[in-house]
Amino acid sequence: MRAPDDPIAMSDTFHTFGPDPVTTDLEQLSVRATTTPDGVAREDANGHSESPRSSADGELRTAGYNMAIITAGLADEYPELLVR
Repeated sequence: MRAPDDPIAMSDTFHTFGPDPVTTDLEQLSVRATTTPDGVAREDANGHSESPRSSADGELRTAGYNMAIITAGLADEYPELLVR
């Protein structure tokens, strides 16, 4: 996951830490606004620090929702829950 205006994207222009994960074969998860399978409207994440933060209405943003699904161990059991 990477937000469009994420400064992390520009911090390693020499690839000191390896390739940019967005350019690899790793599965890409969305940070864009959407409605998740549970029917909740999720806000997008802008910048690096918004991904895990709740939105103004107290709900997880799309990025936080995806991280919660993975952390809870539901990604393998219910891959349709992830927002791509």
